Amino acid sequence: MVDRTCNDQKTGARARGSRPPGSRNFCRASQSVAARLAWHHASGLAPGPFSATENFSKKARGLLPIMMVARFLSRRLPRRRTAGAVERRRGFTLTEILVVIFMIALLAAVASPAFIRIMRDIGLSRLTMQLAEVYRRGYVESSERATFLVRFRKPSGSVQIETIRAALDTPTPTLISPRGCNTINWDDPLLERQTYRFASTDKKTLVDVGFLGPDNASQEIADVCFARRTAFVRYNDGAFTQMVGAAKVSVKNLSNGRIRRVLVPSFGLPRVIQ
Repeated sequence: MVDRTCNDQKTGARARGSRPPGSRNFCRASQSVAARLAWHHASGLAPGPFSATENFSKKARGLLPIMMVARFLSRRLPRRRTAGAVERRRGFTLTEILVVIFMIALLAAVASPAFIRIMRDIGLSRLTMQLAEVYRRGYVESSERATFLVRFRKPSGSVQIETIRAALDTPTPTLISPRGCNTINWDDPLLERQTYRFASTDKKTLVDVGFLGPDNASQEIADVCFARRTAFVRYNDGAFTQMVGAAKVSVKNLSNGRIRRVLVPSFGLPRVIQ
């Protein structure tokens, strides 16, 4: 038999004998059982199952309903919140909200000029690419059986660009060849045409579009005719002559002065150069 004595009854000192594994847990369990028995004797309850009424003393039987009601209320009623919990669950004050709104407005006011400048630069680049695409289409479609005209008009500050395409209806023509830019009636309503209009003059002008000839002279009325993928030019509805050098269509941002240009060479594909 193994001695499982935990404490000396007289001095409270531990037994010096060797203990097998698990003896400490046995001692703690014994102490817990002894504590429960002492509580039962102090409260007037006889040791035994809590549900058996015959194990209660007369005094404890009278307190049983009160104990059951107290236990029920302790489970059902909400716990009282402490001041720290209420402080953590409260919302934002009006001052805090106003401070956040002010900071957002301040950041927006600082960043808005840069954002507007970036958006205008993006619009300038997009407009330049669209103009280059119009002249590039004229060069590509000026094949053996078609002639393509790009009209540039800027009479009163409002820019208007019109494209007109003239093509043969038969594969073996016997009449005047459409490859001659001066022999075609470009005002014929039967020709295929498309018009591009820019912002009207009643709105705030953000960009300025201009046409520069090969001599870098600004022109308000300029027509570029593509025939056999060769560029011909005329000004003020005059006669077409073969372009020498290259014309340019400039797009200027009026807010910061930035300029981008579309190069229209006499031979070759029109493209953006700046």
